[in-house]
Amino acid sequence: MKIQSRILPVVLALLVGLHAVAAAQGKPAGKAPKVLAEQKVAQIGEILEMQNVQHTFTIKNIGNAELQILAVKPSCGCSVADFDKVIAPGQEGKVNITIDGKKIGAGAFDKAFAVKTNDPENEQFNLAVQGTVTKALEFSKEMRWAGFADEPLKIESYITVLLASPMNITGARWDDDGKAKGLEARIGVKLDTIERGKKYRLTAWKKADLAPESVVSSIVLSTDNPKLREKIVPVAITIMNDVELLPQRIYFGPMLLPPGATKGFERTFNIIAARGDSLKVIKAVSSRDDMTVKIQELVPGKSYRGTVLVRPTSKIDQYAGSIKIYTNYPKYREVVLDVVGSVRVGKGSEGSSKGKK
Repeated sequence: MKIQSRILPVVLALLVGLHAVAAAQGKPAGKAPKVLAEQKVAQIGEILEMQNVQHTFTIKNIGNAELQILAVKPSCGCSVADFDKVIAPGQEGKVNITIDGKKIGAGAFDKAFAVKTNDPENEQFNLAVQGTVTKALEFSKEMRWAGFADEPLKIESYITVLLASPMNITGARWDDDGKAKGLEARIGVKLDTIERGKKYRLTAWKKADLAPESVVSSIVLSTDNPKLREKIVPVAITIMNDVELLPQRIYFGPMLLPPGATKGFERTFNIIAARGDSLKVIKAVSSRDDMTVKIQELVPGKSYRGTVLVRPTSKIDQYAGSIKIYTNYPKYREVVLDVVGSVRVGKGSEGSSKGKK
């Protein structure tokens, strides 16, 4: 009897402790959710390139408390997941998976999704979607071009249908991004049929004068295949300057000056003839009295180095100016290099001092 009298308070204390823990977790003692995913790997089989993948997993709660799906995290940026956040005891919930076909390459794929729950015995498990992407179209070359503004721009790529059954490409157009950039008016797109259902030619050419710039966009091909209504074709075009400034802007950052004193800060830049070797820098003119520039020829007719020296006054202010560089090239008689920074007054040394690039 004495042993029982000693054990009884301990058992009571344990029960009280368990009850307190369960109450703190917001659920009765002895109750917990239990997750059951009978299918954890979905075999999609073969799909065509660009084709989106959608699959729904069923999640059961075979426990006696509310199951919470806290998160479903895809293993890559090509996938998204929508899911039921709460599943009552004895009920089922859904995890809906979508994989963006534009972001999956040809060949086998295996996309995983980490599911986090409040099941104390199964806080995280993985779902997976597996399959194979079949390449439908093959291009003889990428739609890329780089050159100068006065050169003829033309990109031509032959398209071969790789499928066993013929697939007709019915049209070609700039995507919405290309239209927003005004590419329709400047760069033409044309699709020619070489052999219906099997071989085509895609051409892009210059319709109007182009300024130096880098264009990244896409052409959309339309087809009569219900599994591949559209094929996105990346396009990259670079129009280069005959004369390049590197960098295109000089940034000094904070220039810290001792109180009542001046200090010089220096940066360098390069002037390069992208083609030919007949470039002459005639002169360089600063827009400010406290900023000077010197030009040194590195390779005759090809490259020059400029040195910008600023000696600002002890005044807290933003610093802005420019350098006008005059050359012998008709289209580049005057090239402007912006110079920006800020001036601070205080102890110590900060920013770039003279001689530091």
